Order: sequence, then C-alpha cells, then structure tokens
Amino acid sequence: MARLSLVWGVLVTAAMGALAWQAPPVVEALRDRVFDSYQRLMPVETPTEAPVAVVDIDAEALARLGPWPWPRSYMAELVDRLFEHGAVAVGIDLDFTAPDPISLERILDSWSRFSTSVPPSMPDFGLRPNDTVFAEAIRGRPVVLRLRPADPALRRHETAEVRVLGAMPHALPEIRGIAFPISILASTAGGQGIGGLTPDNDGVVRRATLVARSDDTLVPGFAAELLRVVNGAQNYALRMDAGGELGLINRGRPWQLWIGGRSVPVARDASVRLLPAPDRADRVIGAMSILGARPRDAQITAQLTGRVVLLGSTAPGLVRMVTTPAAEQRPELLVQADLLEQILAGRSLSRPVWVEEAELAAVLGLGLILSLLVGIGRVGGALAVMLVGGGAALLGGVTGYARAGLLVDPALPVLTLILVCLPGILIRSQVRRRTRRMVAAQFNQPLPPAILEAVAAAPRAALTPRGAAREVTAMAIDLPGLAHRAAALPPEAALGTLARARAAIAETVGAHGGIFEATGDETGMAIWNAPLARDDHAGAALAAIPDLEAVVASALATGPSAALAPVRVALGIYGASAIIGSSGTRGTRRYGVIGPAKDLAAHLQLLTPSYGVSNCVGAATAIHCPAHLIAVELDRVVLRQDSEAEPVFTVLDRTHPGAERLARLLGEARAAFLDRDWPGAEAAFTSLAALDLEPGDMMQLARVYLDRIEAFQHTPPPIEWDGSALG
Repeated sequence: MARLSLVWGVLVTAAMGALAWQAPPVVEALRDRVFDSYQRLMPVETPTEAPVAVVDIDAEALARLGPWPWPRSYMAELVDRLFEHGAVAVGIDLDFTAPDPISLERILDSWSRFSTSVPPSMPDFGLRPNDTVFAEAIRGRPVVLRLRPADPALRRHETAEVRVLGAMPHALPEIRGIAFPISILASTAGGQGIGGLTPDNDGVVRRATLVARSDDTLVPGFAAELLRVVNGAQNYALRMDAGGELGLINRGRPWQLWIGGRSVPVARDASVRLLPAPDRADRVIGAMSILGARPRDAQITAQLTGRVVLLGSTAPGLVRMVTTPAAEQRPELLVQADLLEQILAGRSLSRPVWVEEAELAAVLGLGLILSLLVGIGRVGGALAVMLVGGGAALLGGVTGYARAGLLVDPALPVLTLILVCLPGILIRSQVRRRTRRMVAAQFNQPLPPAILEAVAAAPRAALTPRGAAREVTAMAIDLPGLAHRAAALPPEAALGTLARARAAIAETVGAHGGIFEATGDETGMAIWNAPLARDDHAGAALAAIPDLEAVVASALATGPSAALAPVRVALGIYGASAIIGSSGTRGTRRYGVIGPAKDLAAHLQLLTPSYGVSNCVGAATAIHCPAHLIAVELDRVVLRQDSEAEPVFTVLDRTHPGAERLARLLGEARAAFLDRDWPGAEAAFTSLAALDLEPGDMMQLARVYLDRIEAFQHTPPPIEWDGSALG
C-alpha cells in the first residue's frame, strides 16, 4: 500500500520534473498565462515623464488632409516640424515600399500607361518628386523607417550590422524575405528595422523581437534600430551572458544585445517580453496639431523636446490592433511605444537560468518529500506541505515579479504538489479500504477500529501469513447464567441483552489492545499480543479485568435486562507460547492462534466459581500485574496433564475497599496451611469465611481449604506435598 502511493508520487514527480526541464509548448503556454496574470494583477505604473511620444495620423487628420496614402511631401513637412519641436529621433511605423502614387511624375506616368498617343505636356512648375522631398527631409537625421516581412523579398538594402560574439543562436526567428522602402528613402534614412509584433498561437502579443534572421543576415528590429539611432551607435553586438555558461538547463542561457553603451537582456530568440503600460492621453499628439503648429508651438515643444517620437496611425483601415497580456485590444503603435519606454527606462521582465533551476529543484524536492509523506501515511503532514509549499510558490512568483521583474512560474510546483498529494492520498485510501476488508474477513468478529487500522497499515507483518511463534495472553470470558436468565425476556429484549453484553466486552478488550471473539451466547475468548505485537500484553490483559467487570454490570443494568438477577463476569487468564498467523487459500484465509493458552485460560475460567472469585490467573501472567492491581495466590492447581501443579492467582483492584484486607488474610491463612498447621489454618479460614469482604465469595473460598484441612487431618499429605489438592 505504501509502495503504491510512493511509486505514484515518484512517477508524477519525475514526469513534472521532465516537463520543467524540457518545457514543451504546452508548458510554455501555461507559463505564459501565469505571467499574463501577473501583468493583470500588477500593471506597470505610469511614468511621470514618458521618454516616448506618439504622433498619430488619426481620423481627424485624414478627414482634413485627405485619405491615406498622403503625398510624401506631407510626410516631409511632418518630419521637419517634429525636429523643429525638439524630437531627438523619429521612428515612422508606416509602409514606404512603393513610390508615392500621387506625386506629379507618377500622375503623368499613369496618364500614358494605356494610351498610344503622345502624353500631354505640362509646364515646368519647378516641383521635385514627393519621394525626393521626403528623402531630403530625413537625410542626415535620426529617422528610422519600418521594414516588413515579404515573400518574395522586395529589393535589398543594407541594415546596421548585428555582430554575434560566440556561437550563432539557433532560436532567432526566421524571415523568408523583407520588403524594404524604395531606394531613395532606404539610402537616406538613419536606420531601418523590421517591424510588426508577432502574436503567440493564442493570439496574444507577449514578446517583441529585437533581432531576426533573413537568409544568412541578421536584421535588427524596428525598436532596436530606433534605440541604436538614439544612442548614435554604428552596429549591434549579440552575446551570451557569461553567467549563463554555468546553467544546468541548456535551453535557457541568457543573452545580451548591446546597442552602443546600452545592454538589453534578451531571451534566446533575441526577444524581450512586453510590459504594456496604461494608455496616457498626454503621450499621443494628433498629426494635425503638429502640422498646424506655425510658428513653433510652446506646448508641443514641451511634449516633444528630448523625446523619441513614434509616427504612425491609429485610424481605421491603417491601424493594426493587437491583444496584450492584459487581455485588451490596443493599437500596435502604442504597444511599440510601450516597448521603447520599457527599454529606455531599463525595465525588463527576465527569466534567468537560476530561476528555471530553482523551479526544477522545487518540483523535485517538494514532490519527493510529499511522496514520502503520503507513502508512510502522514496525510496531515502531506496536506500541510501541499498547502505551505503551494502558498510559498505562489508568493514567490508574485513577489519576484513585483520586486525584481522576475518571471517565476509557480504552476508546475503547485501542480506537482496537487498531483502527488491528492491522488496519492486517494490511492492510499482505496488500498487501505481494500486492505481493511481483507483483514476484517480473516476474523470471525469485528476488530476494534484502532487495531484494524494498525493491522491494515502493515498486513504482512501483523498477520504473519508464514506463521510466527509468539507469547500470547489469552482471556476466557464467561457470563454464567446470562443466556438462561435472558430467555425469560421477550425475544428482541433477550437478543439485545446478549448483544449489549458482547459489545461492551469487545469494546473494553479492544480499548486495552486485545481482540475478542464470541464463542457462545455468553462465552468468548480475548487474545493479546496477536495480531499486533506488544511487549506489555500480559499487563494489558490484567488491566482490563476491573473494566470488564464494570462494563458488564453497567450494560446489564439498563433496559429490560435490569430486571434480571445480577450476573458476574468470570475470567480465566493464561499466557503461553503460541503459533500465530493467517492460513487458508486466497479469499478464505483465517487468522488463528494455535497453542495451549486458550485451553488453559478456559480451564482457569472454569475454576472461578470453585474459589468464589471473578478471575483466575496463571503465574506467568500474574507477575506482570500493574501497580494499581494486586495478584493474590489462590492455590496450586494441575492445569496440564502429566505436569506439576502451578500457582493460580486472582487479581484484585487495590481501589476496592476489601481488596487489601482480603489479600492479607488469605496470605496468612495459606501460610498456616502450607506449614501444615491444620488447627491454625482451620481457624484462619473459618474466620475468613465469616467475613463479608468484596470482591469474592469468602465462604466458597474458605470451604475449598476447610475441606482439604479436614481430609489432611485424617490422612496427612506426603513429605513432597507442595500445597496443591491431592487426588
């Protein structure tokens, strides 16, 4: 039983440890949801001074200046005014992969595209192409244009170099092709970075890639390129953190992306986990506010000075909405702004190697401890470990996120605790229930609950199916005359009287560590030291004597049996070696005790009315009499055929008023008897018979000795006489 629940716990722990080590997609998805909950419970605080501003080509701007695409001359004007108002860099999150379709030269081309006639001549207005105007506006300025994935690739231009220090990381996202802006813009822009935020399989955007791979080239992300331009760096350096080399979990080595003098911690796929901040109206400026700010507007200058500007659109038809970990739909432009602010502010969510190793250690350590506790039956301790360990894991996850931005996953440790503990307890309970039924079936009478549980906990050790030799103490129990007297009652009352008496005896025997089996309507046999071994079995049996006498009297003093004549319990107790064990075929096994103890106990019980006492006890058992009882020698009796006489005792309760006096007087009378002082012994026993001492019938006890004295006075016993009855 213990082995089954222990094996279950170890297997579950091993499986959960493997999941923690390998982190398959299902585990990563679970962790993502846990980390999402952190962001919902503890959102990022809104910074008082945001380092990033957003200029939005919103619905108002499109309504006033016309639908998208705008002439690139508008974009040139917008860029000029942004820098006039103090922007330190501008990232344009718009698509410029095609020439301006409404530039004058493009319009003339469109007129002649499907006509065979000579195109109309237009006067020279001295207007430059819109793309040229836009290119001149961004030339030499820290302006970053967005690249987009395309298959097949659209044009090819150089991007800032990403140097890898060490082995090339294999987890970088692969882009089949890239659509670059038109050549005049690509060649004059301060930087170009791949844009777009890729959602996970569940549609939630949690990460932003700072470096991607296209063929054999590493391409920076849009946000990373804007940071490079802001920092005035020429290229990037991607390298593994030296501390990661010591990690036990190879897949989790931390990487650093160096952009100038700024180090950005990234995951193995060169991504950062997003920390979306609450929307702030003061961070977003409408494009019309910029274009209408002539001369220079002081309020807009205050909003843009020293800030990085993201230029894009949240207008319908242009905006791309994404789902954030906070379970809200937001324009991608604003999420990109959150990403820039997060990096510029040095905020990050990290999951170092040591966190993964700590999670693995928690899974294995807690799982094995819990498996052991469940296996050895410490259910209370197992539940305590489950609750405390689970609470500590949850608290550690929340605290690590709140204080250090650590992504600690409590899910696997908590699941390990639950899956080891609850099913393990259930398995143990089911096996224990089945074992209890098996144990109970081997006894003719129900076992006391405590003994049944103890035997079921270790059935092979307790039931000794191969047999065992052990000293046992047997107690023969009789309620002489009860069945005859109960027959005078109505049938239901008669049966109830006998059942109450048996139940009281069985409960009392069980309370003292023994087992009871009824052998007749008013007789039964109790055994100590089988099936459960206990060193104090003889003392435990003797300690049950006064309680048995009391509970039988109490049980018969209630109900219809109260009208019956009193019945005194008669007990015979003997200790001897026995063969114990469970025997029989499968399904019909019975537990038994083989040896003389039960027969000799029954013999002693039959002697009780002869001596007028409630119990007769063998000498080997009497020497273990507890301190609150008195063992008084009654006689020497031949209990076994072809053996010498043995001392027989009766056990009295010291708290009984007449017990001490009876022990003293009987001891004095027997001393005279053994000294062959027949006159003195006769006088002593005659005096004892005249006394009304409880417990016991003094007249009956004295008559046994007075009859012997009379016989010995006529025929003295032989020299070797030991005090026992002769003939």
